[in-house]
Amino acid sequence: MIRKTRLVKVIFGCCAAIFLIFQFLETRTTASEATTTAAGSGDLKSTKHEAAAVVTALPASKSESVKPLPVVVGIVVPAAASLPPNPPIAAAALLTGNKNSSSKEVPSASGAPAAAAEPSETKTEPKSSLSGERIHGLPNETQILTPKAVVVSDLKIARILDKIKLVNEEQSIRNEDIFGPVTNATVIVAIQCHNRLQYLRQLVISLSQAAGIDKTLIVFSHDYWDDAINDLVNSVDFAKTMQIFYPFSIQTHPNVFPGESSHDCPRNAKKDQAQRLKCLNADWPDLYGHYREAKFTQTKHHWWWKANRIFDQLRVTKSHDGLVLFLEEDHYVSDDFLSVLRLIEAERTSRYPNCDIICLGTYLKSYNYNRDHKTVSKSNAIGVPGFVAKPGGGGRPVPSRHISQLQQQRRLLWLPGALLSSVIDAFRKEYQMWPGGPVFAKKQRVEVMPWESAKHNMGMVFNRKLWTKIHACREYFCNYDDYNWDWSLQHLSKHCFKTKLEVMLVKGPRVFHIGECGVHHKKKLCEATKVVKKVQDILVKAKSFLFPTELKVTKVAPKKSKNQKNPKGNGGWGDHRDRALCLNMASAAGSRGNRTTLSEEVIKDLNVNEQKTRQIQTVHASKTNDIRLR
Repeated sequence: MIRKTRLVKVIFGCCAAIFLIFQFLETRTTASEATTTAAGSGDLKSTKHEAAAVVTALPASKSESVKPLPVVVGIVVPAAASLPPNPPIAAAALLTGNKNSSSKEVPSASGAPAAAAEPSETKTEPKSSLSGERIHGLPNETQILTPKAVVVSDLKIARILDKIKLVNEEQSIRNEDIFGPVTNATVIVAIQCHNRLQYLRQLVISLSQAAGIDKTLIVFSHDYWDDAINDLVNSVDFAKTMQIFYPFSIQTHPNVFPGESSHDCPRNAKKDQAQRLKCLNADWPDLYGHYREAKFTQTKHHWWWKANRIFDQLRVTKSHDGLVLFLEEDHYVSDDFLSVLRLIEAERTSRYPNCDIICLGTYLKSYNYNRDHKTVSKSNAIGVPGFVAKPGGGGRPVPSRHISQLQQQRRLLWLPGALLSSVIDAFRKEYQMWPGGPVFAKKQRVEVMPWESAKHNMGMVFNRKLWTKIHACREYFCNYDDYNWDWSLQHLSKHCFKTKLEVMLVKGPRVFHIGECGVHHKKKLCEATKVVKKVQDILVKAKSFLFPTELKVTKVAPKKSKNQKNPKGNGGWGDHRDRALCLNMASAAGSRGNRTTLSEEVIKDLNVNEQKTRQIQTVHASKTNDIRLR
């Protein structure tokens, strides 16, 4: 009986094996037939050749492979009339040879420039905040002309400039008749805006829910004129608002400085090549040998212009001695951010008068909520999927096989295996979201420590006392070869101020970063609502700990951070024109009239000099050719 049972099992197993073999052979035959059919199709061949031509015409970075055929076939090349003016032939040829290497080198810890191959930290997408860590070095990207590229006509630019000039001169305050005048007790909320409406809308929603927001003045500082954004700002009815417009943007100066002129040097040109091309800024590469890119220099210009405008120029704020909170369009605030700010300010005034900055935001400890869970081993389902933290924020992805070797595990707030209990003990004194994460408490923890640009640049608050020190060190700020305004402040702290900057950092953040796409954050898909939901989950869990009435302040010894060992900066600010414009924005008040007008004059002078330089170079080239012909 036992032998018969075994025989039946053997026969069944053989039949199953034969069936699987036939299935495999049939699948291979079908695939080969499909391949043969595709290869024999003349239409498909021609489509492939056309797609290949389009791919060849588009620049691609070293780190990018050729896109799949179905994606390329769908590309529609815009008409030639809609394309921006081409660079000179020599510059275009140089771009073909060098443009593939398209990111600024990030200096090593020793201060030496990075090697020709870009470090992996600038190419990966680390997670030190809800939307990814800010990349301080110039992001690794190559500008590709797409059908969405918009060429603004000179007439439209002139109209935009007229509107900007009118708004900046009027300095009108909306809702002042409802909420009263601005006093020194009024908190100025300065928001730096570009063109990301989806993020700005979420910030406005969070501001509308904040307690005490009706006692603030919200200043929206724009470097992009957009009717939809203006409509959103004009719809704010819960506080006093004002709009100011950075008048030297790329939008209004697309083909001349401070934008990018066709006679500027290609970013990756070597200095000797740039000098042979006789491009305008050939003698001014940055400390890594690269030439300026307007889309990166604009951020520092805008921040500097905005600060000068608020503290020294606007009629309503030029004598204001109260607090100024600096936000960006992709931030999100908690309901009690103003309550916590006033609590910390009272503590700072009474016990820590030498503390310069209050920081309401912080980059949360490293975790990755966007990585495919399949890359994580089952035993580590509640850890950080494929991520190793680094001091000072940031990190690098690692294979899932190394996950078990991580010594410090982080728990994800929103993974099923790590959901926090919705019931919080009412008598509990502190509530930490996850190990190493934000700490909310009825007696809110605040730490006093040295200010670091990489950690304490979000939700910064300071007053005129610190601004006076910054303004006095304007040459250090404007001449430092770093396109980041916060790293430039770090340079001031180390080399110009008598004592280094100190910050009071709230351990339970009241300002969060939700921007997944922008200058310092790069993602394929940009969804504001996804990250906002994560922030809202955190705030719901910590609801009983919001609006604290006491603070627990501790002094923290300074820690050395790898990010702060870089004395040279991230580059991108070697062009003398950028430095001249920056210094002009900070010229002494009243010494030569309105500084906005002065900056316009400086830009005109610089562009006139560009034209003269081109004429001289043309004459020189023609004389050289004549000599050669003789």
